[in-house]
Amino acid sequence: MTNIEDMIQKAKAMSQPNYLAIGLTLKAWLFANLTDIYGDIPYSQALKGYPNYVVNPTFDKQEDVYKDLIAKLDTANALYDVTRTLTLGQDALFGADKSTVGTLRWKKFTNSLRSAYRDWE
Repeated sequence: MTNIEDMIQKAKAMSQPNYLAIGLTLKAWLFANLTDIYGDIPYSQALKGYPNYVVNPTFDKQEDVYKDLIAKLDTANALYDVTRTLTLGQDALFGADKSTVGTLRWKKFTNSLRSAYRDWE
């Protein structure tokens, strides 16, 4: 999770909207898995150990977690630029496709997750 948070911050700093969208999608996917398994989870204060030193994050209600995850997926969907290729690193989920097809695959994945969480709206 911290690696994904780093990816999100670096994508913002480098003005890479597709990588920011991918980071938001991965974060939503993993947190959704956690809240599906455990119910209420540390979410709004999670991943803030450094530099904020939040070592005992509070638990958020599952409903609140899902509402924010849906917002993250909506943001990710709006960020994708399917005319741009994925040029940084390798794509571990969809392979090493550096064409715009890689971006389209991520956008489809984001929309699939968004559709799956529709009941939480």
